[in-house]
Amino acid sequence: MISHRACHLAGVTTEDLDRFIEEIKSFLREAKIPESYTASVYKDQVTCCGHLPIGVAVEIESPGEQPIKNLDEKI
Repeated sequence: MISHRACHLAGVTTEDLDRFIEEIKSFLREAKIPESYTASVYKDQVTCCGHLPIGVAVEIESPGEQPIKNLDEKI
């Protein structure tokens, strides 16, 4: 099972986005997800016309559906 959640944030600075990403990563560390899970957090940005941070994406992969749903809702 793979969960992919993207959140687009309007009007954020690169620093705000970096802080938001660090908070998500910190939550994942504190949640002590099982070793069979893989969690990745990505910065979503556009660089074609300069650097524009637009959000964050979180991808979680696990062998079961319900535990991943619970974790996804908390994030």
